[in-house]
Amino acid sequence: KDIELLVEAVRQALARHICKSLQQADGKIYVITLDPALENLIFKSVQDTTDGRTVALEPAMKNTVLRNIAVEIDKLTKKGYPAVVLCNTTVRAAFRKLVRHNAPGLKVLSFLEISPDVDLQAIGMVRV
Repeated sequence: KDIELLVEAVRQALARHICKSLQQADGKIYVITLDPALENLIFKSVQDTTDGRTVALEPAMKNTVLRNIAVEIDKLTKKGYPAVVLCNTTVRAAFRKLVRHNAPGLKVLSFLEISPDVDLQAIGMVRV
């Protein structure tokens, strides 16, 4: 009955379609990754509220993450690639909620949404 878990399951089932929409002419998907320390911080900061799950980071940390993701997105888009972040499944939805207002066009994928036949190329990493 957990809507977020159901959404993640559907996204995993649609992996091939999601990947196809993001592949470039060379067949690769160019992505930004999250530093494992950042993923851990986000995972530990998730709180259940009446409006669903939210990420409760300190304002200074949140601003740092948003600033750093903007820098990495800029690197991708200057090369002509769509803005895509690849992260752990356990933090995908939370990270998306964290950045949705500052990076509305950002695609946030989990590792389980990547088809086995897709080649990934990491262009950058978001660190804190």
